[in-house]
Amino acid sequence: MLTNGRLTEFGPGLALLLKVDRGNTGPAFLAPDGLAARPWLDAAGTPFAEGQLQAGRFVWAIPDPDRNAWISDLFGGLTVALFDAVMRSWWISLSDDPRGIGPNAPWRNGGTVGWTGEDNPAFTITSPEGRRLTLQLIREALPTSPDGLRPGEPWLNGETIAFVPDPNA
Repeated sequence: MLTNGRLTEFGPGLALLLKVDRGNTGPAFLAPDGLAARPWLDAAGTPFAEGQLQAGRFVWAIPDPDRNAWISDLFGGLTVALFDAVMRSWWISLSDDPRGIGPNAPWRNGGTVGWTGEDNPAFTITSPEGRRLTLQLIREALPTSPDGLRPGEPWLNGETIAFVPDPNA
């Protein structure tokens, strides 16, 4: 698994939000960005039972240096479930055509989120209440400064969702 930030060490202060690509058939291990493979355990510190990690599910993985393992709380996953529901609602609310949605606006570009340029012509969109609520929830979840973020990570820049630029690009 590769991350956008290219991890170089395992330790405190790190958390990964993962989309499980396949169900587990036994004990699970994580080795993001080529780091050493470490056991992936539940919140109690025990290996996941067969099939407990389900394909398509979003799961937080947090390093526990004391156990030398990644820890995930699948059963207390209200936050993950809420994140998943909010992101799905947001995805559905996006236009699949960037024309006329305004500058620096997100849109469904195939299977990814694209962002319009600064010169994209805009017009007023009367959004349904669900779309406004979804965007409000996303705004509230984002940090308001890029400090400490990695290239490609989103943050709230005033009224705009911005992404930390890659200094090597």
